[in-house]
Amino acid sequence: MTIHARYQTISEIKSTNPIQFEPNADAIEVVDELLKAHKPGAPVVDHRGACVGFINETILLDAILNGKNLNGLTARDVMDRPHTITENATIEAAIRLMDEWHLQQLPVVRNGELVTTIARHDLLRAVLDLGLGVEQ
Repeated sequence: MTIHARYQTISEIKSTNPIQFEPNADAIEVVDELLKAHKPGAPVVDHRGACVGFINETILLDAILNGKNLNGLTARDVMDRPHTITENATIEAAIRLMDEWHLQQLPVVRNGELVTTIARHDLLRAVLDLGLGVEQ
């Protein structure tokens, strides 16, 4: 697959998910923030700005199904290891990575630090050269 679009790299597109959590964030508060923002997940970032995990609705629901009570748990307790991509990676590489790992969102890093998080709809909008108003 070769994408012929105006945007070629991750750094050229606009993300629609500014949410991130600290590892010690309360799991119930994480759920609350995700629901309020209508976002399926977000990266977990340490004090240096490094993406150390990812937490999403699927992970949270799996924890509940496995008998975990989210009260008293932190993001660190339920997060998954993050799949990340660098900001100079191609949009095609991001699409392939998201497809391979069945990801809805992908943290974008620069020198090991989180820059943003892109979602599948961000990539689709970039490939089709659609503006941010499309999803409203």
